[in-house]
Amino acid sequence: MSQPRRRGAPKPQKVKIPELPWSENDHELVWKFITELEKDANYKILFGKKDPSEKNTSGDSRVSVFKRIAEALFPDLYIVDANTMGERMKGQLERLKKSYQKQAKRLRKTGEGVDGDEEREQMEYYIPAEGPNQSTPMEAVNLWRKTEIADEQW
Repeated sequence: MSQPRRRGAPKPQKVKIPELPWSENDHELVWKFITELEKDANYKILFGKKDPSEKNTSGDSRVSVFKRIAEALFPDLYIVDANTMGERMKGQLERLKKSYQKQAKRLRKTGEGVDGDEEREQMEYYIPAEGPNQSTPMEAVNLWRKTEIADEQW
């Protein structure tokens, strides 16, 4: 059993988690993070079921999913402070969503996706997560490159 802390005794120092190197190695950690997000067990909790006929039986919370992702990507830092690492994963998802929405807005064709009071995002092009490939139209490749440059400057 642990001893109670005496009055005036200093609190134990909490280890500060360093900034995570998301942009290093051509954003390798971002792609690993996205891979973790796409796993069925994680996706279902964070974004909803892909198939509406699926039963919601996992019982996991968003917090536990972010911690699970942190443990998979940063096991050493997860051991130091699981809660902070879970929060960092949540923050990274929020940043990625915000960046996606900003870039999607740039790529959206003016006037598309508006039906009465309802707005829907409709893209002129689809570029997979890996980036443009040989079937991607040159105009879309050029937009992709401009987006990458803008993202690097951001």
